[in-house]
Amino acid sequence: MPGQHHVKILSAAAIVAGTLIPYSVNAADFPTLEPIIEVPPVSSWTGFYAGAFLGWGWSDDDATTTGTSGFQSLGTTIVPSSLGLSGNGVLGGLTAGYDYQINNFVAGLEGDISWADINKSSSFTGAAVLGTRLTTSAKKRMSFFSTVRGRLGYAASDRFLVFATGGLAMGQVELETSVNGVDAPALAWNGSDDELKFGWTLGGGAEVKVTDNISMKLDGLYYDLEDSNVTATGNAAVRSVGALDGIDYAAESDNTGFLARLGVNYRF
Repeated sequence: MPGQHHVKILSAAAIVAGTLIPYSVNAADFPTLEPIIEVPPVSSWTGFYAGAFLGWGWSDDDATTTGTSGFQSLGTTIVPSSLGLSGNGVLGGLTAGYDYQINNFVAGLEGDISWADINKSSSFTGAAVLGTRLTTSAKKRMSFFSTVRGRLGYAASDRFLVFATGGLAMGQVELETSVNGVDAPALAWNGSDDELKFGWTLGGGAEVKVTDNISMKLDGLYYDLEDSNVTATGNAAVRSVGALDGIDYAAESDNTGFLARLGVNYRF
């Protein structure tokens, strides 16, 4: 009968609906999905750092005769008015500092200590005087260098920084000078000055972050330290010659130069 046919269809539909209800989809049953792409945090230059560096140094100096009037009166054909001591050499050391970043500007304080071998020697043999030629020699070496400097830079990005720097500098500088008789080797004047010299330094450079914690730095520094002064006194043989007794040789040298350094820092 038609009525019975409709009842069967409704009963079947009710059975199917009852079967599916336990498995009905509810949006609340889905787990919360985390974003697939995460934005990395911006790296800042603020913080402490420490590292090491290697470099090369150039000194730009002359040793100038400032001896007694007796030596000066001999003339430059016998004793030179100056000897070139513009030398170069390697250096390497350790550095540490702190930077603070405000917007794109970075200010900081940095100190370093380095062991160096920047040296140069020079000599001159002049015309004969009092029966002998004289060889005038000078040698200078900087074996230690250290600075304490302020840094002011601009962060072009969170990975690249350019900066200017300047502050105090000090270096261990040794200056030796001598005059020796070529044809009368017993005659000799010798003197040396080996002291810690203080002064200033000024320069600049750039730094790039390889990772969030490791950066590479290239900088250059010009330095100007106190002058070195040496008096070379005559030995007993010199003092025994009446014309030479009391005549000492002296020399003065500037202590200026330039350093180029490549370093790696760890940023905490």
